[in-house]
Amino acid sequence: MTHFKPLSQRIKDPPSQDQNTGHWWYTLEDVPVGYWPASMFTNLQAAVRAVWAGQVLNTHPGGHHTATQMGNGIFPEEKQTAAYFHNLQVLVDSGRWAFPPSLNNFKDNRFCYDSEATFLFVKNAFHFGGPRRSPVCM
Repeated sequence: MTHFKPLSQRIKDPPSQDQNTGHWWYTLEDVPVGYWPASMFTNLQAAVRAVWAGQVLNTHPGGHHTATQMGNGIFPEEKQTAAYFHNLQVLVDSGRWAFPPSLNNFKDNRFCYDSEATFLFVKNAFHFGGPRRSPVCM
């Protein structure tokens, strides 16, 4: 029997906007890592939808599916070990964070990859993942 304990990587702090420059900074444990220039976001004054995704793209319709895994390669049914997003929030007026009212899943081949929204243990979360091309995922 094989046992493994996946390394869990967590991003706890959301990007923050510098009020002087308008740049969006990403920090890790209070250390600035980098920023997205304000010039990249000139058309984002308002939004009607936010998207979080685990994504793998196969650009060859009808061909073999990609050999790239999604997330850490584990299907979402294995909640203790699958990749996940949780406590998803959006930045709304006046810098206030809010939970989106709902989450929707999309998957085009559940034998290759899957996603699953959950609200049992944490607010607004989804698990996602899948191994890659295999005998059941072509």
